[in-house]
Amino acid sequence: MRYCTLATSPGQLFDATATPEGIKQAILELDASVLRAYDLPVRLERQLLDFFRGAERKGVGCPFDGYYPPDFRSIVPLHKYISSAYRRSTIDQVAERMKPGESAHVLATLRSAAEAFEEES
Repeated sequence: MRYCTLATSPGQLFDATATPEGIKQAILELDASVLRAYDLPVRLERQLLDFFRGAERKGVGCPFDGYYPPDFRSIVPLHKYISSAYRRSTIDQVAERMKPGESAHVLATLRSAAEAFEEES
């Protein structure tokens, strides 16, 4: 079990993921697996997890006070929310990947189009 390994690890020197963030991720993955096995309706799963919002989980090896950010309103099952696919799909991540103005080819094309437009004017 990944959480137990990380939580009892002698530290980052032996395991780079034995950080508070890595331990929290392992807890989230463990809890998400258990919830997924119960196959609760998504709204009920979210209600259950929201009961723990702000409640500190002591003795787990990292700060842990909830599953979702306080301002997060979407109804997404925990296993999807913590997945890398979900994180890559957020608007900030998509915007980070989609920077058309930074492509040399796109910049050259835009310059050509601007020059052509000026010639027509």
